[in-house]
Amino acid sequence: MEIDLTKFSKIAISGVHGNGKTTLAKKMSEEFGLTYVDEVARSIIEKTEGFDWRSAGSKEVLLFEWAIFYTHRFYVSFYEKNKKAFVSDRSLIDIMSYSKWHFDRTKNAKFLDIIGACELNLKSGNLYDVILHYNDGYKSDFTEICKYIQSDIKSTCRIVRGWNCVSIITINKDDVIKYKNKKIKI
Repeated sequence: MEIDLTKFSKIAISGVHGNGKTTLAKKMSEEFGLTYVDEVARSIIEKTEGFDWRSAGSKEVLLFEWAIFYTHRFYVSFYEKNKKAFVSDRSLIDIMSYSKWHFDRTKNAKFLDIIGACELNLKSGNLYDVILHYNDGYKSDFTEICKYIQSDIKSTCRIVRGWNCVSIITINKDDVIKYKNKKIKI
């Protein structure tokens, strides 16, 4: 399937860990001249030399998720304010899904605050023009978590579509993305 993104300037890619979002976002950035918004979680993990969110305590993980939310929100708002077209490696939908997983695991209700903040920001309708839901599989060493996240991202995309605040397009590995006069195969 060919997906024309020409009318969009604020693009986010959503999907489970290890399914190729980063590769696609970097490819779109290079080929289409879009500013690349890094996956914040990965940056934080690298800067902390290996923070492991899967086994950390509830308070540490809560701070980690808030750091991801605020940093991602800052980048996206900055580029939007400065009228820069961008492609973001992740979206608030991903942050919501990981926060739901942490809430289910820890029963710490403070994770629900992150989910609520993501909802409010998505409903504002000014963060992204389109979210590409990358729905193909994943390569990961934590399969059970990925199954949960993949399922939750899919259901959250359905809910967000109903809010009519952002376009959501499901993409797969065989699709072609067109932007202005250029095309890339996923």
